[in-house]
Amino acid sequence: MAQFAKEIETALGRKRYERFRFRQCTHNASESVDTFVTKLKELASTCEFHNMKDVIIHQVIANYNSHEFRTKTAPGENPNIR
Repeated sequence: MAQFAKEIETALGRKRYERFRFRQCTHNASESVDTFVTKLKELASTCEFHNMKDVIIHQVIANYNSHEFRTKTAPGENPNIR
């Protein structure tokens, strides 16, 4: 039983760390939105999000280094993220 509890603790800790890494990811001015989304998808793949597409959309809107992009992506609209 103690081994099972340790495995759960390890898994929960890893998931939290991976989500922290995902949330810290920001857009570099030199990368395209496609490159940024790809980077977010790779990070999100280890986060166990229930709705990965929505989480990525929110992260792009919050962290994409372009005021024009954020203002064109109104709340409720989904950028073309597959």
